[in-house]
This record gives sequence, C-alpha cells and structure tokens, in this order.
Amino acid sequence: GIDYTHIMIFDNNDMTGFITSKVNPNPFTDKLNVGFNKAIDNVSIEIYDITGKRVASRIFEEKSQNIVFDRLESLGKG
Repeated sequence: GIDYTHIMIFDNNDMTGFITSKVNPNPFTDKLNVGFNKAIDNVSIEIYDITGKRVASRIFEEKSQNIVFDRLESLGKG
C-alpha cells in the first residue's frame, strides 16, 4: 500500500468549523475514508506520500459527512 504523511483538504465554499475526525486506513491500497464532524460539500482533497509528492487529488461536490476516496490502485505500491 501507499503510506501517506498528510492529507490537505480545501474548502471551496469558505465554510468554517469542519474538522476531519478520521482518516483511514494508513497505509492504503485502493481506497481511503475521510470523515468529518459535520456534512460538507464542494471540497478538494489532496493526498501526499512520505516524500512530499502529491499522489492524488480530487474534488467532491456532493454533501456528505464521510468521503470515500477510491479507485486509487493506479498509484502503485510504496
């Protein structure tokens, strides 16, 4: 799987007050779950590996409290 060192979440609505409450698993192979303390929408999520390289980026527009960042198997193995 791929070990990530950090995940950046950008709020495209300038909404304040949301907090990531869980990010798992680490390392991941093809799917990463991101949970928030309340439902959010229109956010960009970027995943960085241990070398600081951005390995994935995606925009999620639908309102949700849990986001599944999937179909990541093309990122390779780390």
